[in-house]
Amino acid sequence: MRIARRSDIPSLTDLWERCFGDPPAVIRDFFTSLWEEITVFQTEDSAAMLTAMPVTWQGKQAAYLYAVGTHPDRRGEGLCRKLMAFAEETLRQRGCSYAILSPAEESLFRFYEKLGYRTCFTAEQKTFSRMEETLSVFAVSAEEYGRLRENRMPNGVQYPLSLLQLQASMGLLLRVEENGCAAAERHGSGFLIRELLAEDAAQAASAVCRYCGADSLSCKLPGDEPYGMAKSLDGSPLSPSWLGLTFE
Repeated sequence: MRIARRSDIPSLTDLWERCFGDPPAVIRDFFTSLWEEITVFQTEDSAAMLTAMPVTWQGKQAAYLYAVGTHPDRRGEGLCRKLMAFAEETLRQRGCSYAILSPAEESLFRFYEKLGYRTCFTAEQKTFSRMEETLSVFAVSAEEYGRLRENRMPNGVQYPLSLLQLQASMGLLLRVEENGCAAAERHGSGFLIRELLAEDAAQAASAVCRYCGADSLSCKLPGDEPYGMAKSLDGSPLSPSWLGLTFE
Protein backbone atom coordinates (compact mmCIF):
# COMPACT_ATOMS: atom_id res chain seq x y z
CA MET A 1 0.00 0.00 0.00
CA ARG A 2 1.34 3.43 -0.87
CA ILE A 3 0.51 6.97 -1.91
CA ALA A 4 0.26 7.34 -5.68
CA ARG A 5 2.65 9.45 -7.75
CA ARG A 6 1.94 11.46 -10.89
CA SER A 7 3.54 8.70 -12.92
CA ASP A 8 0.71 6.41 -11.71
CA ILE A 9 -2.01 8.50 -13.37
CA PRO A 10 -2.25 6.29 -16.52
CA SER A 11 -2.75 3.10 -14.48
CA LEU A 12 -5.11 4.87 -12.07
CA THR A 13 -7.11 6.20 -15.02
CA ASP A 14 -7.44 2.68 -16.42
CA LEU A 15 -8.53 1.30 -13.04
CA TRP A 16 -11.06 4.11 -12.51
CA GLU A 17 -12.55 3.51 -15.96
CA ARG A 18 -12.88 -0.23 -15.28
CA CYS A 19 -14.51 0.34 -11.89
CA PHE A 20 -16.82 3.26 -12.63
CA GLY A 21 -17.09 3.60 -16.40
CA ASP A 22 -16.19 7.29 -16.66
CA PRO A 23 -14.50 8.48 -19.89
CA PRO A 24 -10.67 8.54 -19.65
CA ALA A 25 -10.53 12.25 -20.61
CA VAL A 26 -12.80 13.16 -17.69
CA ILE A 27 -10.70 11.10 -15.29
CA ARG A 28 -7.43 12.62 -16.50
CA ASP A 29 -8.89 16.13 -16.16
CA PHE A 30 -9.91 15.32 -12.58
CA PHE A 31 -6.40 14.18 -11.67
CA THR A 32 -4.70 17.03 -13.53
CA SER A 33 -6.79 19.80 -11.95
CA LEU A 34 -6.82 18.46 -8.38
CA TRP A 35 -3.60 16.47 -8.01
CA GLU A 36 -1.91 19.00 -5.72
CA GLU A 37 -4.82 18.95 -3.27
CA ILE A 38 -5.99 15.35 -3.22
CA THR A 39 -4.16 12.28 -1.99
CA VAL A 40 -4.56 9.08 -3.98
CA PHE A 41 -3.86 5.80 -2.21
CA GLN A 42 -3.24 2.59 -4.13
CA THR A 43 -1.93 -0.94 -3.89
CA GLU A 44 1.55 -1.50 -5.27
CA ASP A 45 0.15 -3.16 -8.39
CA SER A 46 -2.63 -0.57 -8.92
CA ALA A 47 -5.31 -3.20 -8.32
CA ALA A 48 -7.19 -0.97 -5.85
CA MET A 49 -7.39 2.77 -5.25
CA LEU A 50 -9.10 5.50 -3.31
CA THR A 51 -8.94 9.28 -3.43
CA ALA A 52 -8.97 11.46 -0.30
CA MET A 53 -10.36 14.93 -0.95
CA PRO A 54 -9.77 17.59 1.74
CA VAL A 55 -12.89 18.94 3.49
CA THR A 56 -13.80 20.30 6.90
CA TRP A 57 -16.53 19.05 9.20
CA GLN A 58 -17.59 20.28 12.61
CA GLY A 59 -14.67 22.69 12.56
CA LYS A 60 -12.09 19.95 12.04
CA GLN A 61 -9.99 18.64 9.19
CA ALA A 62 -11.63 15.74 7.39
CA ALA A 63 -11.25 13.73 4.19
CA TYR A 64 -14.00 12.82 1.75
CA LEU A 65 -13.11 9.41 0.32
CA TYR A 66 -14.00 9.20 -3.35
CA ALA A 67 -13.51 6.70 -6.18
CA VAL A 68 -12.89 3.75 -3.87
CA GLY A 69 -12.50 0.83 -6.23
CA THR A 70 -10.89 -2.55 -6.85
CA HIS A 71 -10.16 -4.12 -10.24
CA PRO A 72 -13.02 -6.52 -11.10
CA ASP A 73 -10.57 -9.42 -11.44
CA ARG A 74 -9.12 -8.81 -7.96
CA ARG A 75 -12.25 -8.43 -5.86
CA GLY A 76 -12.64 -10.71 -2.88
CA GLU A 77 -8.98 -10.52 -1.87
CA GLY A 78 -9.47 -7.95 0.90
CA LEU A 79 -7.52 -5.26 -0.94
CA CYS A 80 -10.06 -2.54 -0.25
CA ARG A 81 -10.07 -3.24 3.49
CA LYS A 82 -6.29 -3.09 3.65
CA LEU A 83 -6.12 0.06 1.54
CA MET A 84 -8.80 1.76 3.65
CA ALA A 85 -6.88 0.96 6.84
CA PHE A 86 -3.64 2.32 5.36
CA ALA A 87 -5.34 5.50 4.13
CA GLU A 88 -7.12 6.12 7.44
CA GLU A 89 -3.94 5.77 9.45
CA THR A 90 -2.04 8.06 7.08
CA LEU A 91 -4.79 10.66 7.26
CA ARG A 92 -4.92 10.41 11.06
CA GLN A 93 -1.18 11.06 11.27
CA ARG A 94 -1.71 14.15 9.11
CA GLY A 95 -4.18 15.56 11.64
CA CYS A 96 -7.38 14.46 9.95
CA SER A 97 -10.21 13.85 12.43
CA TYR A 98 -12.78 12.21 10.15
CA ALA A 99 -13.07 10.06 7.04
CA ILE A 100 -16.33 10.61 5.14
CA LEU A 101 -17.83 8.70 2.21
CA SER A 102 -21.06 8.15 0.30
CA PRO A 103 -21.73 4.47 -0.53
CA ALA A 104 -22.78 3.99 -4.15
CA GLU A 105 -25.05 1.04 -3.32
CA GLU A 106 -27.21 0.06 -0.36
CA SER A 107 -25.18 -3.12 0.24
CA LEU A 108 -22.03 -1.03 0.72
CA PHE A 109 -23.47 0.53 3.87
CA ARG A 110 -23.09 -2.87 5.54
CA PHE A 111 -19.57 -3.28 4.17
CA TYR A 112 -18.43 0.08 5.55
CA GLU A 113 -20.19 -0.51 8.87
CA LYS A 114 -17.84 -3.46 9.37
CA LEU A 115 -14.94 -1.04 8.87
CA GLY A 116 -16.20 1.27 11.61
CA TYR A 117 -18.22 3.76 9.58
CA ARG A 118 -21.57 5.06 10.82
CA THR A 119 -24.43 6.71 8.93
CA CYS A 120 -24.26 10.43 9.75
CA PHE A 121 -25.68 12.02 6.62
CA THR A 122 -29.23 11.71 5.33
CA ALA A 123 -31.12 13.27 2.44
CA GLU A 124 -34.08 12.69 0.17
CA GLN A 125 -34.45 12.78 -3.60
CA LYS A 126 -37.66 14.53 -4.60
CA THR A 127 -39.04 15.77 -7.89
CA PHE A 128 -40.56 19.24 -7.98
CA SER A 129 -42.57 20.79 -10.80
CA ARG A 130 -42.52 24.32 -12.07
CA MET A 131 -45.33 26.51 -10.76
CA GLU A 132 -46.18 30.14 -10.33
CA GLU A 133 -43.69 31.83 -7.99
CA THR A 134 -41.78 35.02 -7.57
CA LEU A 135 -38.44 33.87 -6.18
CA SER A 136 -35.30 35.16 -7.89
CA VAL A 137 -32.44 32.92 -9.05
CA PHE A 138 -28.92 34.04 -9.96
CA ALA A 139 -25.80 32.22 -11.12
CA VAL A 140 -22.98 32.70 -8.61
CA SER A 141 -19.27 32.02 -8.34
CA ALA A 142 -17.89 29.01 -6.50
CA GLU A 143 -16.75 31.35 -3.71
CA GLU A 144 -20.22 32.77 -3.16
CA TYR A 145 -21.82 29.34 -3.39
CA GLY A 146 -19.51 28.10 -0.65
CA ARG A 147 -20.60 30.96 1.60
CA LEU A 148 -24.28 30.31 0.90
CA ARG A 149 -24.15 26.59 1.68
CA GLU A 150 -22.10 27.19 4.84
CA ASN A 151 -24.69 29.72 6.03
CA ARG A 152 -27.49 27.25 5.34
CA MET A 153 -25.71 24.26 6.89
CA PRO A 154 -23.00 25.59 9.24
CA ASN A 155 -22.41 22.15 10.79
CA GLY A 156 -22.35 20.37 7.45
CA VAL A 157 -19.38 19.18 5.43
CA GLN A 158 -17.66 22.19 3.85
CA TYR A 159 -15.72 21.84 0.61
CA PRO A 160 -12.64 23.78 -0.51
CA LEU A 161 -12.90 26.17 -3.43
CA SER A 162 -11.29 23.70 -5.85
CA LEU A 163 -14.05 21.13 -5.32
CA LEU A 164 -16.79 23.73 -5.67
CA GLN A 165 -15.15 24.82 -8.92
CA LEU A 166 -15.24 21.19 -10.02
CA GLN A 167 -18.97 21.11 -9.31
CA ALA A 168 -19.40 24.38 -11.21
CA SER A 169 -17.71 22.82 -14.24
CA MET A 170 -20.46 20.19 -14.33
CA GLY A 171 -23.33 22.66 -14.49
CA LEU A 172 -24.52 25.73 -12.59
CA LEU A 173 -24.14 27.05 -9.07
CA LEU A 174 -27.19 29.12 -8.15
CA ARG A 175 -28.40 31.48 -5.45
CA VAL A 176 -32.13 31.43 -4.70
CA GLU A 177 -33.37 34.71 -3.23
CA GLU A 178 -30.94 36.00 -0.57
CA ASN A 179 -29.76 32.84 1.18
CA GLY A 180 -30.90 29.71 -0.65
CA CYS A 181 -28.67 27.74 -3.01
CA ALA A 182 -28.76 24.94 -5.55
CA ALA A 183 -26.19 23.02 -7.56
CA ALA A 184 -27.64 22.15 -10.97
CA GLU A 185 -25.61 19.46 -12.74
CA ARG A 186 -26.01 18.69 -16.43
CA HIS A 187 -27.61 15.31 -17.02
CA GLY A 188 -28.26 14.37 -20.63
CA SER A 189 -30.25 17.22 -22.14
CA GLY A 190 -31.39 18.51 -18.75
CA PHE A 191 -30.25 18.96 -15.15
CA LEU A 192 -30.19 17.17 -11.82
CA ILE A 193 -30.12 19.27 -8.66
CA ARG A 194 -27.29 17.76 -6.61
CA GLU A 195 -28.28 19.79 -3.56
CA LEU A 196 -31.07 22.24 -2.81
CA LEU A 197 -30.90 24.25 0.41
CA ALA A 198 -33.70 26.74 0.97
CA GLU A 199 -36.40 27.72 3.45
CA ASP A 200 -39.19 26.62 1.09
CA ALA A 201 -37.90 23.75 -1.06
CA ALA A 202 -40.93 23.63 -3.39
CA GLN A 203 -40.83 27.34 -4.17
CA ALA A 204 -37.05 27.33 -4.58
CA ALA A 205 -37.15 24.27 -6.85
CA SER A 206 -39.85 25.88 -8.97
CA ALA A 207 -37.69 28.96 -9.42
CA VAL A 208 -34.72 26.78 -10.38
CA CYS A 209 -36.93 24.92 -12.89
CA ARG A 210 -37.79 28.25 -14.50
CA TYR A 211 -34.13 29.32 -14.57
CA CYS A 212 -33.03 26.01 -16.15
CA GLY A 213 -35.94 25.92 -18.60
CA ALA A 214 -37.35 22.71 -17.12
CA ASP A 215 -40.89 21.65 -16.28
CA SER A 216 -39.66 19.54 -13.36
CA LEU A 217 -36.38 18.67 -11.66
CA SER A 218 -35.16 15.91 -9.36
CA CYS A 219 -33.58 17.51 -6.30
CA LYS A 220 -31.47 16.28 -3.40
CA LEU A 221 -32.44 18.01 -0.17
CA PRO A 222 -32.35 17.35 3.58
CA GLY A 223 -34.37 14.25 4.47
CA ASP A 224 -34.31 10.95 6.33
CA GLU A 225 -32.80 8.47 3.85
CA PRO A 226 -29.26 7.18 4.64
CA TYR A 227 -26.86 8.89 2.30
CA GLY A 228 -23.35 9.21 3.72
CA MET A 229 -21.15 7.73 6.42
CA ALA A 230 -18.31 8.91 8.62
CA LYS A 231 -15.63 7.41 10.83
CA SER A 232 -13.77 9.18 13.60
CA LEU A 233 -10.02 8.79 13.19
CA ASP A 234 -9.01 10.45 16.47
CA GLY A 235 -11.93 9.93 18.82
CA SER A 236 -13.82 13.08 17.80
CA PRO A 237 -17.59 12.59 18.18
CA LEU A 238 -19.91 11.84 15.28
CA SER A 239 -23.24 13.60 14.88
CA PRO A 240 -26.01 13.82 12.23
CA SER A 241 -25.22 16.44 9.60
CA TRP A 242 -25.36 17.44 5.90
CA LEU A 243 -23.05 16.15 3.19
CA GLY A 244 -24.82 17.27 0.03
CA LEU A 245 -22.45 17.32 -2.93
CA THR A 246 -20.68 14.08 -3.75
CA PHE A 247 -19.24 14.97 -7.21
CA GLU A 248 -20.86 11.99 -8.94
